[in-house]
Amino acid sequence: MLFSPECNHKEAPEDFVLLFMNQAAGKMVRENPGAVIGRRMSEILPEQKGTCLSDACSEVYLTGKACEFETPYGADTDEEEKWFSVSITTAEDYLAVHAQDITERKKAEAELKQSEERFRTLADNISQFAWMADENGRGLWYNKRMYEYTGQTFEELQGEGWKNLHHPDYLERSSKMFFDALKKGEAWEDTFPLRSKDGHYRWFLSRALPIKDASGKIALWFGTNTDITEHKEYEERLQKSEESYRRLTEELKRNQMKYEKAEALAHVGGWVTDVKTGVMDISDELKKIIGIDLSVKNITFKEYLKFVHPDDFNRVERTAYESHKAGLPVDIEYRIIRSDGEVRYIHGLSGAEPGLTRIRFGAAMDVTESVKQQEILKQTLNKLEQSNEELKQFAYVASHDLQEPLRMVSSYMGLLEKKYKDGLDEKAKMFISYAVDGSNRMSNLIKDLLAYSRINSQANKFQETDLNKVIAEVKGDLQVLIKETNANVTSVTLPSVSADSTQMHQLFQNLIGNAIKFQNDSRPEVFINAERIDRGWLFSVNDNGIGIDPQYYKRIFAVFQRLHDRGKYEGTGIGLAVCKKIVERHGGSIWVKSQEGKGSTFYFTISE
Repeated sequence: MLFSPECNHKEAPEDFVLLFMNQAAGKMVRENPGAVIGRRMSEILPEQKGTCLSDACSEVYLTGKACEFETPYGADTDEEEKWFSVSITTAEDYLAVHAQDITERKKAEAELKQSEERFRTLADNISQFAWMADENGRGLWYNKRMYEYTGQTFEELQGEGWKNLHHPDYLERSSKMFFDALKKGEAWEDTFPLRSKDGHYRWFLSRALPIKDASGKIALWFGTNTDITEHKEYEERLQKSEESYRRLTEELKRNQMKYEKAEALAHVGGWVTDVKTGVMDISDELKKIIGIDLSVKNITFKEYLKFVHPDDFNRVERTAYESHKAGLPVDIEYRIIRSDGEVRYIHGLSGAEPGLTRIRFGAAMDVTESVKQQEILKQTLNKLEQSNEELKQFAYVASHDLQEPLRMVSSYMGLLEKKYKDGLDEKAKMFISYAVDGSNRMSNLIKDLLAYSRINSQANKFQETDLNKVIAEVKGDLQVLIKETNANVTSVTLPSVSADSTQMHQLFQNLIGNAIKFQNDSRPEVFINAERIDRGWLFSVNDNGIGIDPQYYKRIFAVFQRLHDRGKYEGTGIGLAVCKKIVERHGGSIWVKSQEGKGSTFYFTISE
């Protein structure tokens, strides 16, 4: 649009008069260009949401400096609000106003921002610390949990700042393991203590995975830190408790289980009972355990039973009677109620002195703390299971939110090519093609990664599976590829095995699909064989394809490992890694024998 001021001198004009308007501008303001020539700007373009176009035009006219801004238009009508990018320039005594519709771009920006906000909200509210680092291990991002625990800012964690969180006794070892993983490009896992903002240390299980780009180069690392302090403390207490108990039993065995030796071990009381009279000679430690005065020397077995918890009384009394009658040792756990009312857990051992059947002796170990720790462990395991479910949900939502921007890129690139194809040169079309192809490949990669992660988390139960039926279904799914390549896929009569039928389908489809795909110009020949072996079956998938150099035998089963250029053979480099994980879930192993140019044979076993 072209305007002139309502005055002919350099002072702020009261309004501007329209001199020229093209059809696109007329459509924007819902006016016929020929009908509005000579009218004022304020009549044609009413102000929108505080955007003062006339003020902007006046400023440009007086200063001679062009300006650009973005503004909504049409918000006060029943139609959908549109956004425009407006530029205003001046030449002599005229103003040129250019407006471009950017509504679709604004929508895409809003949707992308929403996806990023959902991802950040989810990441900030999981129970673990989450972080990302570049290929050299330098931190790029930490979630809110990390900042809350450490009290550190992003800047404080940069460089070697993260080392201040590590306990000095573990820093050198954990750093070496992490940087060794960086060099090798392998997944990393370690346990170590980290300092909180109040100066205390808690134990964490830390894991990190390399995220690689399409070329196989590591682009970044994604990691988590899970608090396992309670589990770690329980393991230490349990180890000490088991060690104490082991020393007790060894001591009792060496000395024919005499109660005097048991007294020497902490919190383990001993006793000797004359079965005929029922009198028990108990140690001071046992007196402390049940809470009676140390001056008391002897009590009867019936008096001791009074300390047994009512819910365990009948079981303890019956076990004592039956073991004495049969001459058998006793190993039993029960509760007592001390004289002060406190409930304690006891692990009791007893036996008879050889040749003296009327004399029984034994030891009682207070295992209350161990029982409590077992309950803590149970709660911790429940928390870990809940945490795993959160991580699964996190992976699903993250992958979904990653898919949306990719779909948007591909969609808008297609719209751009369709709408402006006559105005694009060959280079622009090539760039659009690259963008669409890249987004499609990334989308396929995310789908394959999800499939890989769900092999264990969303697997089906094993059931009797007819592999002949599986092969027939696979050939049906691959019928287009088989027809295009004129492939010949044959097999012996295959057995039925106990397996996840869906994963068996996925396993054979990947192997057969690869056998057809990795060919030169020959007609693909694929043969599936099965042999009975000890405790299972040995399967093989043989082809006449391009073959594999022996030096790459192990590499091909890793995630993202490709041996060929993507332009020649499509794929994400995850298929054989999926095969390996499926076979291992079924208790087997997978390997390959091949020579370049002479075909390949993939072998795998399935356990009974």
